[in-house]
Amino acid sequence: MGYQTLYRKYRPQTFAEVVGQQHVATILRNSVQQGRISHAYLFSGPRGTGKTSVARIFAKALNCPSAKDGEPCGTCEICKSIATGNAPDIIEIDAASNRGIDDIRDLREKVHYAPARFNYKVYIIDEAHMITPQGFNALLKTLEEPPAHAIFILCTTEPHKLPLTILSRLLKLEFHRLPLEPLAAHAQKIAQQEKTELTRAAALELAKLAEGSVRDTISLLEQAMAFTVERIDEPQIDELFHLASPEQIVDLAVAVLRSRKDEIAHIAEELILSGRDPERMLLELASALEKYLLNRAQLRAALEARDLPYCDVTDDQLVAAVSECWEASSHLRREANPSLLFRITLYRIAHVLARAQQAALGRPEESAKAVAPAKPAAKPPVPEAPRATSTSESTPAKVVKKEDAESRGRSPSPPASELVPEQPAAAQAFSEAREAAATPSPPTEAPPLFSAEGKPQEAPAAGNEQQIPQEKGASSDADIPASRSKESGELPQEDAQTDPRWEALLDSIRSESITTFCLLFEGPEPEVKKQHLVLRFPDRLRFFSQLLRQASNLRVLDHFVKTHYGPEWVVDIVNEAPGREAEEAERAARDVLDLFPGSREIELGQ
Repeated sequence: MGYQTLYRKYRPQTFAEVVGQQHVATILRNSVQQGRISHAYLFSGPRGTGKTSVARIFAKALNCPSAKDGEPCGTCEICKSIATGNAPDIIEIDAASNRGIDDIRDLREKVHYAPARFNYKVYIIDEAHMITPQGFNALLKTLEEPPAHAIFILCTTEPHKLPLTILSRLLKLEFHRLPLEPLAAHAQKIAQQEKTELTRAAALELAKLAEGSVRDTISLLEQAMAFTVERIDEPQIDELFHLASPEQIVDLAVAVLRSRKDEIAHIAEELILSGRDPERMLLELASALEKYLLNRAQLRAALEARDLPYCDVTDDQLVAAVSECWEASSHLRREANPSLLFRITLYRIAHVLARAQQAALGRPEESAKAVAPAKPAAKPPVPEAPRATSTSESTPAKVVKKEDAESRGRSPSPPASELVPEQPAAAQAFSEAREAAATPSPPTEAPPLFSAEGKPQEAPAAGNEQQIPQEKGASSDADIPASRSKESGELPQEDAQTDPRWEALLDSIRSESITTFCLLFEGPEPEVKKQHLVLRFPDRLRFFSQLLRQASNLRVLDHFVKTHYGPEWVVDIVNEAPGREAEEAERAARDVLDLFPGSREIELGQ
């Protein structure tokens, strides 16, 4: 006899040899031993878990004259003929190719004939879910009242596709995927019998690739044995099946958690150019992030091994990252450019984590401390003026707090410094300006106080309702406007991003086209101008804007913009010129200085 593939050579011949399905083997063994045999069985479960092999063993046990305790002997003529597929009374039918009503009618006619040599005539119908509805209707009566010598075993990977009238007449046995450890041990046992050394790490890699299938594990082992004869180690498995090494996955996970997009781009490009599968890389990344979610010590060890500081990520952020990896991996097979979607998914996860960490750093309690008024610089003695009781300093603050309290349903709190957290969009800019203003400047002579007529004015007594005049353009903390751009009638950028219509637009596009959604989520800054939705791309994301202008992406975007914003709305995709970001940063810094006159000069654009 010529060469025989390993999965056929090491097919189990007795119930004791079945790997990982002992619950099924025990039921069938006891059924034979006690004589409690059903007329029809359903073996369901994932591919390669032993459904057909167990069906053959069961047929042996039913017909073996030397069976002991429900186990076939495996040495008699009947057992050997069943093992080789030459038994006339064991009929195996492939329902994928014999699925019509004519095939089932032929089976019905022959099932009434008595067995030629055995006690039972066993029909093993593989891929039973492929039978047509008409075929099931023809088989229904036979399954309900079969001849005493006939036993049906239906094997399927999709039991939910069988009609309920068929399922109710079958004894259902469920086959499970095997865990990694039993699969790896089984692979090592076969490799040892084949005079090949298979390391434990390599065996575990094979088991992961097989996804719980015994047959797939043995087939992958046979492929690895053809690649290297004497010793099979983990690096050889990675090279053979184009897998990313554990170190590469950890490097990628660390770069994503630290939101280092340049490192992400470098690692992703290296993996893709080396032929790694993007879908499997996303699944491996999800597995690594899940480990960090369950055991933060592993994350700390990975960062310490790379001389990096610990990055504090919450459980919610890790769960969101894992979910994003799993969801994106399901779309990769249907995408024309999976490597692009792979990179965009990594950028998006890093972007979301970075925003979440920045939001955590900008909590209201910390923001209030960061923007608290700095101590004034030392000044020469001047006529005493009661700052705490002046009307113009305290009254506006109370008015604002009252309005906030009425709108938010809370009681006002007196400290004026607590008003700043109500404006999160400007909190960071205010904090930077306050820090600059907190640096003491050289003592200067305080200017005298003048009245409206230009004459010197005496300092007001305690409790007076007058205010110390401020320089032109100055404003107090309570007078800071919530949004300067609202006065011009245009919707500011931050409001456009939090617009419910924009969020609904992203949700709709996400369900329609994951590529278009990733381009919108990562790239543009939305702005609303009259009936125009302006998507402004920075110069560094010019490639994203080019992809978004493609007909397929533009069609999806235009459809949902008209759905959520209105039929008259149009989309404008704009690319910023290089250097626009620096100009905007300088303009924003000057606006902050206008809000805080008297602050020291700072270098802009740095």
